Amino acid sequence: MQIQDLLKNRRIELGLTMKEVANAVGVSEATVSRWESGEIANMKRSRIYSLSKILKISPIQIMQSDDRAIMPKILDKDFISQHEYKIVDAYRSKPDMQQAVDTLLGVQREQNLHIVRKAARNGKYEVFTLTDEEYNQMKAADEALEDAPDYI
Repeated sequence: MQIQDLLKNRRIELGLTMKEVANAVGVSEATVSRWESGEIANMKRSRIYSLSKILKISPIQIMQSDDRAIMPKILDKDFISQHEYKIVDAYRSKPDMQQAVDTLLGVQREQNLHIVRKAARNGKYEVFTLTDEEYNQMKAADEALEDAPDYI
């Protein structure tokens, strides 16, 4: 299926108008029409991301250029099937369920590390590596500071 067909068919399946898609993506209705007719083949990444959200499909599906499925390499020689790709995509789209799936499959989650740059008073930056827990604590503290009233 060509990209223009995918976009139009998916929009119609979801009962969306071109105007609704245009508003969600931040483009004109005419641009959506040109995407669906194949007049515009290239899109900005931000548009692809917004379009994938409103059409509830993967950005990879939008970026592919023909019937061939894009399947990422796993171990230099092995590819994942389209079914496996859908499972990975579903897993990523449901972060609240990931721990339960990991437990069910007996998979131990690797600890994510976040590299954070912090401005110092001397104008230079310090670089920190934080675990998920430390990063979430830092985000919560930053959000609390943003919500706090300003005092002079």
